[in-house]
Amino acid sequence: MNSEIEIVPMTSAHLQEVADLDALAHKNDKWTVDMFAVELERGYTRYWAALADGRPIGAIGIWVFFDEAEIATVTVHPDWQGRGIGTRLMAEAVRQAVNEGVDKATLEVRVDNEPALSIYKRFGFKKVHVRRRYYANGEDAFLMKAEKWQSREFAESVDDILQRWKLKDRKAD
Repeated sequence: MNSEIEIVPMTSAHLQEVADLDALAHKNDKWTVDMFAVELERGYTRYWAALADGRPIGAIGIWVFFDEAEIATVTVHPDWQGRGIGTRLMAEAVRQAVNEGVDKATLEVRVDNEPALSIYKRFGFKKVHVRRRYYANGEDAFLMKAEKWQSREFAESVDDILQRWKLKDRKAD
């Protein structure tokens, strides 16, 4: 798995594979092909896929409403988890959202998903509330919020995250 990872806008050609990997990563709350297809049609959504050898290994979707965004979904194939794919997807989505004028964002995450919580904290997200029984299987979720994405400090922190991954990729070559 030393493939070069490419982050690209998600298209209908990616739908089946992204839905399949989402089913592997989120057994209880998976998104279907139809759900992803509807999302791609909406004018306020932005989706990206992480590709290895041209095949999706992860995806992220955000909803953009003026200066606010909601991270709708993040999924990474279980075989690729722990390799920075989620961080790279977040960095790309956040960078694009900031370019569109987004200054604050929200998301929900399982209270026990420590890897995701760690990633989200790097992008300024803070826990603001617990949503009891949020997921279909009854699990709780943290509602998290990030602000001041238009600040120079935030832009520099995202650039730093992206630069670290570019350096890491070069070392892998």
